[in-house]
Amino acid sequence: MVNFSRRRLTGTAALLALLAACSQQQGGRENQTDESAVERRDDVAVEDRSDEGPIQSLDRDDEAGDGGATPAPEEMRTDIPVTDELGSFASEVHGLALWAHPTVAYQGAVLAANGDAGLIAIDFEKGNPDAVEGTFVGGLAVTYPDWTRGDESLIAAYDADSGYRFFDIDAEALTFREWEVSGANALPADPLQICVVARGDAAIADIAVIGQENTISHASINQNQDGSLSMSAPVTVNVPQPLACAGDDSHGIIVIATGTGKLVAVGTGGETSDGSDPDDRPFVDRIATLPSSDVNGIATSLQSGQGQILLSYRGEDARFFGYDIETGEELGAFTVSPLSEIDGVSGLNLFAADGGNFGGIYRKGVLATIGGDETRTLKLAPLSTALRNWSLFDADVLNRRDITQKDEPVDDGALDFSVPDFEDL
Repeated sequence: MVNFSRRRLTGTAALLALLAACSQQQGGRENQTDESAVERRDDVAVEDRSDEGPIQSLDRDDEAGDGGATPAPEEMRTDIPVTDELGSFASEVHGLALWAHPTVAYQGAVLAANGDAGLIAIDFEKGNPDAVEGTFVGGLAVTYPDWTRGDESLIAAYDADSGYRFFDIDAEALTFREWEVSGANALPADPLQICVVARGDAAIADIAVIGQENTISHASINQNQDGSLSMSAPVTVNVPQPLACAGDDSHGIIVIATGTGKLVAVGTGGETSDGSDPDDRPFVDRIATLPSSDVNGIATSLQSGQGQILLSYRGEDARFFGYDIETGEELGAFTVSPLSEIDGVSGLNLFAADGGNFGGIYRKGVLATIGGDETRTLKLAPLSTALRNWSLFDADVLNRRDITQKDEPVDDGALDFSVPDFEDL
């Protein structure tokens, strides 16, 4: 059940607060040495993709834990403001995701796997919920395949009563509709997390789940000639101690944070020498070494020609750390601060992020959070302030749908904010 008591900053209050947030840039990197805590992708060889077996794994050196991780340099830190509350949840939320509307930016939605209360979608514009009955636990993920179903999305969730379930959201009614995917329940039951990523070859998407035994199970989702959907037999990818995962549609990979203090990428679709269909065997590539293995959550934010991996660590501070999605370089950190009558975020429980255009002050991306307090309040914050402080603001917005689906004109006006474009701040 979702309790609605929506609060939104508008007009002068929002403008003044955002101007103040944009002017904040704390700390710096003056004391940073050459001993960076981040290991660049260029320094790590991609795992061997020989014919020895279908499963690729990390170097065994990575299984020793995070004892050898280099201390993190002092990060550039800033605050980004909370600008919206969409309501609160009466019971535990097990997964959070963002859904982008195909043509109207400000009609996107936050999705929540809310246990016995069902799978819930709360749209940005009106805050009206739609729900699917079930007991949704074990994570939640969204992608936008290149398939014959046009601009429809693929939402992956787990229902404790009936197993894996897949959905889209009707763009007109903003209500769920369900897809049947045969073979899905060969994946492990009761997953801890679910991730999906779109593909542009024979398969339409990859799915990875973190199981109860801290394993990664990986499979592809295919669209058959008759239009039906089926899943390949899952395989186990040897990533030590996986904790959290997120899809990166721009590179066709799933990014995983591990309990050994590593960020790794799992992907498929390597080229074949004989011109046959792309290789479906998962490969693993290490992206970065983290300053801590106590990861709470992970998300990706993409722009044209660049992107970020956002991480949070367990603790009361509720800081978010950014890493360059290409090089693994640490960009800095931010907290979500109070603004006017809306409290900030502390004791973080869950978060989701998307760098696409969600309209109004979310034209450069949005962060959705649920704090660790009993109210479980769903709050939104614009990612633009973090991008500005990381000197990444000028990149063109990249909507995740546009990576795999045909471009559609997007209406990003008319959202209930009397705030000028961020370019004018």
